[in-house]
Amino acid sequence: MKPLKRQLIEMLQTVAEALGPDLRQRLVFVGGVTTVLFITNAITREGVRFTDDVDLIVDLAGYPEWTRLQEELRSKGFAESQEDEVICRMRLGGLKVDFMPDDPEIPGFSNR
Repeated sequence: MKPLKRQLIEMLQTVAEALGPDLRQRLVFVGGVTTVLFITNAITREGVRFTDDVDLIVDLAGYPEWTRLQEELRSKGFAESQEDEVICRMRLGGLKVDFMPDDPEIPGFSNR
């Protein structure tokens, strides 16, 4: 079994590579999967919990941009899944990826 740090970094790399350079410039990786990147102390890093998704934030100017982003993501291999109830979630193969607009009005919810 791979160490947790390696698993989380591979999740980030998989999503980053699929996004390509243009989309990577517009999105910010956040959430539990990024925690391992900031902790340098091995003992502290042992306390990092596993997460099964990758979270990203994107700055959009309204719903039309959200729709365009979703189309662009589909063209890069991301897809909505019938098994997900998370409104901003797509999948890249079996990997869950949440694309969260910074404007809570766009997807119709807030995480606050």
